[in-house]
Amino acid sequence: MKKLLITTLMVLSLSACESGDTTSDDVDLENSDIELKVTMELHQQQGANGQLEYAMVMKVQPIEDNGLQSFFIKISDSDLFFMDINGRSFDLTSHFDQTSSLTGLSQYKLEIAPFSEAIEEIEFELYIDNRAFRAKYYLDQALRISSNSAGYAGFDPRYDVLDISWVGANLPLQVDIEQSIATQLTPSDDVLSNLCALDKRTVNTQPHQTISVTARASYLPCAQNPQDILYMGSQFFVEQETEKLRPSYSSFASSKFKLTQSYLLQHSWQRQ
Repeated sequence: MKKLLITTLMVLSLSACESGDTTSDDVDLENSDIELKVTMELHQQQGANGQLEYAMVMKVQPIEDNGLQSFFIKISDSDLFFMDINGRSFDLTSHFDQTSSLTGLSQYKLEIAPFSEAIEEIEFELYIDNRAFRAKYYLDQALRISSNSAGYAGFDPRYDVLDISWVGANLPLQVDIEQSIATQLTPSDDVLSNLCALDKRTVNTQPHQTISVTARASYLPCAQNPQDILYMGSQFFVEQETEKLRPSYSSFASSKFKLTQSYLLQHSWQRQ
């Protein structure tokens, strides 16, 4: 009897962890919680015209949780599921990720790139059997990075210190720094030959929000001395993560929003 009880408890425990797919037609609204899980990746960088450009990947999962099992809800034709970004509406039912069901992690997936308007607010609206579920979020702590020194007239990265600083809700997860130089240029415009990787490193979370790349005394093995350098490129990739973005309003039983922001800052110098 004791062995049977233990076996039964193990089966119940495993069942509580299982997940699969259901449809909104089959959801038990009276005895289940409706939850929302969102993962968003937002990338920013300066375009050719100097303006910010954005790219976004949004992954959304409406979930039914009956206390023992949880199921991804695939929205039927009779129900609705929308996402609004800055007042622009997207029908998520037309963005079901067909490949995700093969992995057991079904989701709706929306990719937008490039776009030029900063995202300020996101709202989700789910209607099942005429019952509405909503959640609204504000992105008021956008990640920004800049370089003061690179904007100075006469800035020369062979001798001057290149700095970057950033603002955002959290400190970055990491900062990837890459620098390369060239001592020869091809006749073609903007095409580099003899490009040599000078520096590639990752700096983990910092206690401050500024990083400086000090001018080098030696550029070996890429160049014998700074005077040999005709081109120098620097790239900073900053990433930060907000594990739980809190909604300003939600009628879901629970809503989880994970936001990862990244920002690419590039600087190039060429001897005239």
